Amino acid sequence: MDVNPRPSSLVFLSRAIGILILLDLLLMSQDIFRLFGPTGIVDTAFMRVATADLPLSLWPYLPVKSAGAIGQGVIACLFAMTAVLSVFSLSPTRNWGVRVALYVTLTAFKHNIGLATYGVHEFIQIALFYLAVADVAAGMATEGYRWTGLALRAHLSIGYLFAGLSKATGPQWWSGEAVWRSINRTDSSGFAWLNLIPLGQWPILFQIAAIGTILTEGLYPLAFLKRLRPFLVGGMILMHLMTVFAQGLIVFGPVMIALNVFFWLDSASKPTPAITVSGSEDRMVELTRVEG
Repeated sequence: MDVNPRPSSLVFLSRAIGILILLDLLLMSQDIFRLFGPTGIVDTAFMRVATADLPLSLWPYLPVKSAGAIGQGVIACLFAMTAVLSVFSLSPTRNWGVRVALYVTLTAFKHNIGLATYGVHEFIQIALFYLAVADVAAGMATEGYRWTGLALRAHLSIGYLFAGLSKATGPQWWSGEAVWRSINRTDSSGFAWLNLIPLGQWPILFQIAAIGTILTEGLYPLAFLKRLRPFLVGGMILMHLMTVFAQGLIVFGPVMIALNVFFWLDSASKPTPAITVSGSEDRMVELTRVEG
């Protein structure tokens, strides 16, 4: 019997991230192999320079004449391995080896495609790191999951805090211009389900949305307080939903929503006291139950 079951918050995050990695790979597959390779758009010499400081990039070490063909093969292998390991990560069975392998493989894939990555891959890597640490730590201490979940929530809080502070330094956020410009961009996915441009005749709406974003992100660390959690975590989930429907960020938005849902679930999980069942004087069975 597993006396240290994975909390439902970590199970949720693991499955959500695994599915979103597969979605991201599916979307990237349309263009990724047209960018790299012998006849790719991106020059191999450029890849050597662009990924020179990334520790898992192989481009700086490939022979000049065959760098394109070898690099394309490396990317294809890492792409396939990431997809396969993401499928395995969806299993409810705890397997720290799969978590660690997925983290290393996705990081290597990210380093070898260089500037083809963007912010969502950083947050996916962060989530995978803590998921791997959680499973490894749980094998060494019964409190491994609890402390790892706390560390991930603290990491997310710090990230939002500095995002809010950086926004607060620019006048375009206080005026609402930043939100207005973001919904007019077409360089993300090129589509959006909601057209908010007609609302431009009421600029106060965009100013309220922008200031609300600054405050919610800047105050996010206070989400550790139970009374403020629904407003701050709920506010961030709402904001990221809007980035999905108004900006078409169909991977970044769900990844951040998954992390916020994890914050909420993990904050609510509390281990119950151990239950002792005695069958006889010489036999004692201790069952520890963790509610997620």
